[in-house]
Amino acid sequence: MRTQKLTLLVLGILVVFSTFSFTQTRETSANTFSKDVAFLKKFTNIIVLEKEASKIAIAPDYEARVMTSTDGNHLDYSYGYINYKFISENRIVEGGNPYGGEDRLWLGPLGSKFTLFYNQKPISEKNWHVPKAFDTSAYSLIKKTEGTAAFEKKITVQNNIGTAFLVGITRNISLLDKQQISKELGFSIPQDVHFVGFQSSNTLRNKGEAWKKEAGLITPWVLGKFNGNDKCVTFFPFKASIKRPLVVKKYLNTIQNDRLRVLDSLIVFKTDGAYRSKIGLEKLNSKNSIGSYDDQNKVLTIIKFSFNPRGNYLSTTETDNPILFGGDVVSSYNNNTMNHLNSFYELESTSEALALETDSSVTHIHKTMHFMGSFEKLDSISSTFFGHGLKKIKNSIR
Repeated sequence: MRTQKLTLLVLGILVVFSTFSFTQTRETSANTFSKDVAFLKKFTNIIVLEKEASKIAIAPDYEARVMTSTDGNHLDYSYGYINYKFISENRIVEGGNPYGGEDRLWLGPLGSKFTLFYNQKPISEKNWHVPKAFDTSAYSLIKKTEGTAAFEKKITVQNNIGTAFLVGITRNISLLDKQQISKELGFSIPQDVHFVGFQSSNTLRNKGEAWKKEAGLITPWVLGKFNGNDKCVTFFPFKASIKRPLVVKKYLNTIQNDRLRVLDSLIVFKTDGAYRSKIGLEKLNSKNSIGSYDDQNKVLTIIKFSFNPRGNYLSTTETDNPILFGGDVVSSYNNNTMNHLNSFYELESTSEALALETDSSVTHIHKTMHFMGSFEKLDSISSTFFGHGLKKIKNSIR
């Protein structure tokens, strides 16, 4: 009898351990595109676009965000971060719903008294609030072809001093073929490198009264979430001179030298998803691209975006100051693992801000390109595009 009880106890422990191990593996290992799409379809409508074997999955009810992508190789590798835990709860949270996704559209500004993110309350972490208008408000599909999908909706948002903006939003999402990606790079993709690329073209059209600077402005802001790990870094090409010295904006927590390095013409930022932090560049130091390298999975990611170096960019400083402009053009956020076993980092770009007349518009284009292959081939792409090889980049932060 005691032997039977001992056997049952051991079996129970093994079952618990196996279940725990499976849960950990499920959350921390990379999923395939097929598994991610199957999971998402349990909770929301998913549109899959396909071109030259590349695929992307779009969720119209999750703000028409591109949830993830794949290059169509035998691994069926899924490049986007998807918050399985939150989505499986199948609920709507007041103040922000972190579904994940490689490309989502928010609106700026983040900072100053004109912010959209504090619900007309004092700027403090406890009052953080993502407006429903671009958090849980679904888009309507208006057109779909092979490799493209267009979405639209009309929303009203209000900034912290009470200015209301009535806008029509159009999101045109399209896959990029090999020729288009090579054009973006400025050279041909090396043989035996798997790739996928897509872009979102995001247009805000003023449907209300003319916008006035003194009452605040709004602008498109695109953010992409990707899986972080200890062998992942983000890098910013930058420009600087005696007249325009480099200023790296730092947010959220102290960033030590083991997480941030400045090489000549490139900033390297550790994006392991394990320490909450963020950096950004203003227009005087920005270029129109940002990249990341995941040495664990041998993935190089390149983001290109529309950028007007003479434009004005809305404040990203989260204080109640009256300064409308002077914000970041490009930024990267690194999450921590407190609430996410499988944590993430973000690559972000924003549009210039315009005082739009009635029925005029502003458009921001954000292009995401992933490359998977041997270290040598990815190193070649990085060296040619960014002017720095991956060995130097990854070894600058350990």
